[in-house]
Amino acid sequence: LDFRGTDTGCLLASGSQDHYIRLWRIALVQGNSESQGFRLKETLFQVESRKYRLTVESILLAHENFVTSVRWMSNGMLLSSSMDKTLIVWHQDSEGMWSESVHVGEVGGNN
Repeated sequence: LDFRGTDTGCLLASGSQDHYIRLWRIALVQGNSESQGFRLKETLFQVESRKYRLTVESILLAHENFVTSVRWMSNGMLLSSSMDKTLIVWHQDSEGMWSESVHVGEVGGNN
């Protein structure tokens, strides 16, 4: 797990045994923020007197085995490592889409 602060809260990156990396957005709920129209599935939770909204922002898949570590880099990119003996640097484009910037290691198997 690794957190990165944002203007509206924070972004949590988690890696798991299902080979996926999930990016979770955690934001403070302020006032009545009910909106009409398209909305992501969200979970609301409370810590002391503050209410927070948790949504899955993105699910990244490129590793072929357990994701062992994720770490935010100072430039906003995400570094991930896996039992498949690879490292991937992920970047977010101007439209908010995540993709691989660099993929190194023994791609294609885990001998």
